[in-house]
Amino acid sequence: MRLINAQFENIMELQGEMAFPDNKIVVIYGSNKSGKSNIIHTIRYAFLSKTIRFGKKSGYDELQIVTSNEMAPSKGVGKIVVEFEHNNKQYKIKREIDRYRDACWIERKENCGNTKLEFNDTLNKELKIGLLNALFAPDSAMGFDQLNERNIDAVIRELFKEIGNAKDLSNNFRTRIKKLKEGSSARISSIEREYKLFISKLTDELKNITINLSDLDKYEPSQTSEKIYRVSEDIRIYVDSVEKGDLKEFFQDNMIKNNYLNDLKRLLLEEKNIKNRFNSIKDISDDEYLLKQLIDDLIKVENIEISPPNEIKRFCDNNLNKQVENTYQKLKDAQTLYRQAVTLAEKEGLDIKLDNPQKFKSEKEKVLCILDKDVNIMEGTLRIKADLVKIDDAIHAIIPLKLIKEDSSFSKINPQPIPEGPEKEKREYVNELNKSISNLGAIYKNKEDSDKLFRKFRDEMVCLERYRATMQNNKNKEDKEILDWIVSVSKKLLLFSSGKDIKIPKKADFNEVDAFISEVKGTIQSKKLEYKNEINQKLKPLSIIIEEFDISEINSCLMKLKNMEVGIHVYKNILTDLTKEKRREWEKIDAEYIDLIKVPIVSNRLDKILTTILDNIFDEQEIINGIQEIIVEINDLLITECLVNACIEMNKDSLLVSKIIYKNKEITHPSGAERSFFSLAALTALAVYFRLPVIIDEAANNLDKDNLQLFIHLVRQFMDKYGVQYIISIKETNDFPLDGGWVDEFKDDLQIYKIEYDGDKKYISLATM
Repeated sequence: MRLINAQFENIMELQGEMAFPDNKIVVIYGSNKSGKSNIIHTIRYAFLSKTIRFGKKSGYDELQIVTSNEMAPSKGVGKIVVEFEHNNKQYKIKREIDRYRDACWIERKENCGNTKLEFNDTLNKELKIGLLNALFAPDSAMGFDQLNERNIDAVIRELFKEIGNAKDLSNNFRTRIKKLKEGSSARISSIEREYKLFISKLTDELKNITINLSDLDKYEPSQTSEKIYRVSEDIRIYVDSVEKGDLKEFFQDNMIKNNYLNDLKRLLLEEKNIKNRFNSIKDISDDEYLLKQLIDDLIKVENIEISPPNEIKRFCDNNLNKQVENTYQKLKDAQTLYRQAVTLAEKEGLDIKLDNPQKFKSEKEKVLCILDKDVNIMEGTLRIKADLVKIDDAIHAIIPLKLIKEDSSFSKINPQPIPEGPEKEKREYVNELNKSISNLGAIYKNKEDSDKLFRKFRDEMVCLERYRATMQNNKNKEDKEILDWIVSVSKKLLLFSSGKDIKIPKKADFNEVDAFISEVKGTIQSKKLEYKNEINQKLKPLSIIIEEFDISEINSCLMKLKNMEVGIHVYKNILTDLTKEKRREWEKIDAEYIDLIKVPIVSNRLDKILTTILDNIFDEQEIINGIQEIIVEINDLLITECLVNACIEMNKDSLLVSKIIYKNKEITHPSGAERSFFSLAALTALAVYFRLPVIIDEAANNLDKDNLQLFIHLVRQFMDKYGVQYIISIKETNDFPLDGGWVDEFKDDLQIYKIEYDGDKKYISLATM
């Protein structure tokens, strides 16, 4: 520990601040009753974890800490703040005292700010403040007195008493840890064997059913209970699946679905027929179109003279082909006869549209009859000579107007003349006349036959018109057959798929129906797979698998279920044992195992910690020997520099002075100066080992001017050599002059604070040299 700064406010009448710079001896300088000891008492009091507040001390004791009543001001609050460094960390103690309370804080300086610490634990355990009091000397000789009176040795012994107890406890604990580790290892092996036996037995009991026990192969503490639970649930599902009737109902439902599936398959066998119906509809539509064109063309044949279409296209309907051919043939035959009649009429000079060939034939037959019978047409007839005239290929008779008026029949001259001439010519004319009569008969017959055929043709046209309606009916019938089939498939699919909704064609459109069939087939396949997976999922606890969704597989499953019902009571007993006993049993074992596997880890860590403690713990005798060596080293220095004439000897295993040798004989009372130097040696040695400051009150009490100068010289030498911090108070006398003299030699090594008392406050200020 190294003091850095101290602030005093209204405490033991002190007011002011002191700094404790490195590599300087801090001197508290003042006259008697100025407050030098108050500063040291206040600093010591700041580090107290326990204080005396009430009551009276039994007597005066320079080493005794002042009470809180002495520290508290008569008015207001007294404050002391001490900043110090320990183990490269800075601390600050604050203490506020009044007549009613004594509040104290300790803080440690951190990079992010100050951390408040627990006051008593920090002082007693971390800082070992008890040693600070051991290194306090009320005057320059008291360090020697404390060595001689066992005070310092008692404090160190108390410190090492705790360390000795810690050693014994550590060794004892290491032995117990070793036994605990061995016992835990044996129990861990036993638990692992128990687990293997448990799993082996369970595997054998469940060998006839497929329950996944792979998770149980490896023992994993804290998970055994959960694993047993999962296996129990698998067994429970198996038992429930076999024992309860829901599986049978489930399979009955699937058998019904399978019946619907068979109905669908039968309906889908008609797919080709349905598509052929579309071909029929197309053929009918094509025939309708061609027939309409044909009828439109034939309607234009309003009379027999109009030519029909040169080519008639073939129809898909053979009956229609025959009917159309028959109709067309009648028209052609009628026109052929008509053309023959026209040709003959032209030869006969007749206009077939205007002239009556039958009448002409009758007239010619009359003439022929006259000629054949050689009838004298002059007898009994009125014969009048008339002139004939030819005008534009037309022969006209010139008849007197009088005759026409008298007999209007003269205006109706018969177109068939009665020839007159030689017999031979008349015979030739008869032959021609017979031929003409024959032609006229043929003209008449052909004309009559052609008219009949044309009328039949017109009747056939009406039949063709009616056949168009028949074709439409046939097409509607095909549409209905297709739509009825679609409805049947849809209903069966709805039943099979349990409500699967698909788009149903509203009309007999090939593309829509084809898409419908594809969707039906896809739905059937997906549903078959879905139902197969559902069945396999249901049968999974029973380790039964079907390859296809069909009635034979379902019947096979039902038979296996029936066989499983026979041994179900065995698995019910296993389930009861697992859930009611084994699970709870292994919960406890797992908890024990988890605790046991932590034992080696904790044991190893503890053993390592204890080994480190034992390896690094203070060796009491080593420290005592080290302190003794420094005391002896300083004593030799004192003798060498003739500062003392006596030599101290110490006990081998303690810090007690065993004897003082002066001129080869033991003495009990060395001189005051020697006691001061011996005290400095002892306090310095202790301060080196425990890294605490040396505090000496009234350092000049046993020293004259020369020895005081030598004392300060030694302090400076020890400060430089051992790095010890010294705080001493010196009474204001001519032996320690601030205005010149030997003190000037040490002005760079001293930090002197002067105390001045005005009767109310004792003010602390930095002295100038």
